Amino acid sequence: MNKSVSSLIKPLEGNSARNVKLGHGSFITIDFGENRAIEISTKKGIIHRFRGEWHLWTYMCAWRLDKEGKPHIDIRRRGVKGTKKFDLKEK
Repeated sequence: MNKSVSSLIKPLEGNSARNVKLGHGSFITIDFGENRAIEISTKKGIIHRFRGEWHLWTYMCAWRLDKEGKPHIDIRRRGVKGTKKFDLKEK
């Protein structure tokens, strides 16, 4: 069964984006929906973290985030260099 990308991300529409982080190069992660507790096993034991019910990871591509219908952050312009976390809350 083939699904288009737009049908896969349709459930994200209307959800607030949070915990937006820029990784290496063009990698970016964004959480949507209700917070969910997760457990991660490490050599030092189990650690607890929170993620949205949807965790979107975009990598190895060009992307742009719009805010209020206008370009806000564009990886192609490298305007986010050195930034690790973004605040997308309404001001």
